Amino acid sequence: MMMMALLTGRERTSEQFEQLFAAAGLTLTRVTATASYSSMAIMEVAPRPDQVITSDREASL
Repeated sequence: MMMMALLTGRERTSEQFEQLFAAAGLTLTRVTATASYSSMAIMEVAPRPDQVITSDREASL
């Protein structure tokens, strides 16, 4: 609650998170529910395959 009140945070749906991550060049790979009484979950994201650079040498090519 403090984050939402002080940092203008908000509750988002999975679809909204997917859009947010896509804008940052990431993809949502997994959502794991937590054992809490709220709707909290752990979201796993990864760089989109077209965004991955594996070494400095490849970046210069």
